[in-house]
Amino acid sequence: MCRRRFLFICILIAVSLLSFSNSLDFAGGSGSKDDPFLVSNSDQLHNIRNYLDKHYKQICDIDLSTYEDWDPIGSNTSQFVGTYNGNGYKITHLQMNKPTDKPKGDIVGLFGYISGNSKIENVCLENVSISARADVGGLVGYVYSGTINNCSVSGNIVADNNVGGLVGGNFTGIIELNRTDVTIQGKSHIGGLVGHNRGKIINNCASGDVQSDIYTGGLVGYNRGEIENCFSTGKVKGENFSGGLVGYNVGGIIKNCYFIGEVTGVSKIGGLVGENSLGGIIENCYSAGNVSGITYTGGLVGNNNSSKIENSFTCANTIGNNLVGEFVGVGSKAELGKTEPELMTKKIHSKTGIF
Repeated sequence: MCRRRFLFICILIAVSLLSFSNSLDFAGGSGSKDDPFLVSNSDQLHNIRNYLDKHYKQICDIDLSTYEDWDPIGSNTSQFVGTYNGNGYKITHLQMNKPTDKPKGDIVGLFGYISGNSKIENVCLENVSISARADVGGLVGYVYSGTINNCSVSGNIVADNNVGGLVGGNFTGIIELNRTDVTIQGKSHIGGLVGHNRGKIINNCASGDVQSDIYTGGLVGYNRGEIENCFSTGKVKGENFSGGLVGYNVGGIIKNCYFIGEVTGVSKIGGLVGENSLGGIIENCYSAGNVSGITYTGGLVGNNNSSKIENSFTCANTIGNNLVGEFVGVGSKAELGKTEPELMTKKIHSKTGIF
């Protein structure tokens, strides 16, 4: 009987010590959905990695300049599956300098890898500075699943593959109502918002200069998912498969989107999409600005390969040497729903530019 009481008391003490430890790591709360941990400084933000399944709410602006090389919250082996509400407060001066010679690289961002029913919302990241190799995003490196809502990122990113101003790679996540103003330089699968997308991207915008060798887009570099009600502005430069909105759309869906700015490259260069391929759909979209390439260059799409373009138009100035078109550089089995004059008369929303 005494041994049972002693064991019970030990358990109570252990639980009390654990709760006390949690309370020291944060400004308040218990980590539950109704009573999230409160985050008020950089050290408390750093402590999230110790409790990856909890709920958090930021309660003031946070400066990360004391962390010269931030380690992402969550990895592919220890994923973040909780929720984080930035509450509209700022997180400034995120700095990350990771090795660029690893075979696979790190998964890099304020958060590294998120999955499950994770949700990140109302985060405002300013003046990020990131140098890394692959799966790199200002906010999240890789979204296996979960939601990112109403967040913003500004700053500079230099990395190789799967790089986005907000998210590096999105597998099945929902990315909605976010905005970026990031200068990005990379090699492949580079986008102003998301580098490589297989999920859903809805009501987002991206601005800034984006540059890489292949699969370069002002919003998304490589798309196999759904993009709707989005726009991008700025300068996009890529050797091959470069578009003002999307570099390469492979069986993906793009609806109610537009790009205004400048796109330059060599082959498969489009004002909206570099190449629309393998059953991809572009609907109710437009582009404006300047498009310059050498071959397979179009004001809207550089190359349309067995895919659909409907109710879309371009006002872009297009320059190229071979296989160049004001609308599509080269089209194979394209379905063009309406002519440009018909679409020019279509009413456009005065604030968003979306039909």
